[in-house]
Amino acid sequence: MRVGWVVGTYFPVAGGFVLGIIFAIQLQAGSVAALCGLGAAAAFLGGYVAARASAGKTFWEPALGAALFVGSLVGMFMATTLGSILTTAVVAVEPKGMTKHLLITAGTFFGGALLGAFVGEKVQTVERGSHQIFMIVFSFFAVLGGIFITLFGFTMFVMEKTVRMVMDPKAAAGADAAQLAADTLRGTILALAFGSFLGGVVSRRAGARIGPIALGGVLTGGLFVALIHRAGSAAIAGIVFLTLGVIFCAVIGGLIGSIGLRPQAEVVPPAPGGPPPRM
Repeated sequence: MRVGWVVGTYFPVAGGFVLGIIFAIQLQAGSVAALCGLGAAAAFLGGYVAARASAGKTFWEPALGAALFVGSLVGMFMATTLGSILTTAVVAVEPKGMTKHLLITAGTFFGGALLGAFVGEKVQTVERGSHQIFMIVFSFFAVLGGIFITLFGFTMFVMEKTVRMVMDPKAAAGADAAQLAADTLRGTILALAFGSFLGGVVSRRAGARIGPIALGGVLTGGLFVALIHRAGSAAIAGIVFLTLGVIFCAVIGGLIGSIGLRPQAEVVPPAPGGPPPRM
C-alpha cells in the first residue's frame, strides 16, 4: 500500500466526479439509481486514470482515494452550521438512514474506483512516449479535481458565513453587499488558482513532465470555455484570463512538485512492477 498514491488518486477521482456531475446535468438524471450509476462511472474513470498512470501495481489506492474523497466532501459539509443542522434533523427523522446512504455512496465510489484500477492495470503501458502522452489525461483529471475540491471548500466557507449573518441580524445589517460580492469573487479566483496549483503538484509527483501538465491545464481551461459558452456567456476576456490562469498555476505547481524528485524519474518511467515516482 502506497500512501502517496492514495493521496495522488484522490485528485483524479475528484476530476472524474466533476465529469460525472456534468453528464448528470446534461442527461437530466434525477433518480437515485441514475445518480449512483453516474457516481460509480465517475469513480471508475478516476480509478482507471490513476492506475493507468502509475507504473507499479495500483489497485487499492484508487479505491481508498475515492472513499477518502466522499468522506472529505461529507466532512466539509457537516463542519458547517447548516450541515450540522441538516444532519441533526435527518438523524432525528431517520436515525439509520443517513449512515446507510453514506455507506452506499462510499461503497459505490470504492467499488467503481477499484474496478477502474483493475482495468487500468490491464491496459497499462510504461513506454516513454505513451506514458507521458497519457500523463496529459492524468494532469487534466488532477487539475480538474483540485479545482473542484478548493471551490467546494470555499463554497462551504461562504455558506457558513452567510448562515451566520442570517442568524445574527446585527452582522447582517452592517454588511456591505458590494464588498461581500467582491470578496466572494476574489475568493473564487484564489480557489481556482490554488486548485490548479495542487493539480500541478500532484501530476508532477505522479511522474508527469511540465509539458503534459501544461496541456492538462489547457484541457481543463477548454472544458471551462465550453461550459461557459454553453451557458451563453460572452465574456471573452474573462474566459481567456481564466484559461491562462489555470495553465499558469498548474505549471507553477508542477515546478514546485519537481523539488526533491530523482533526476532519473524525469527521463525514464519505472519498469512494470517497480516503484513509482515519490509523491
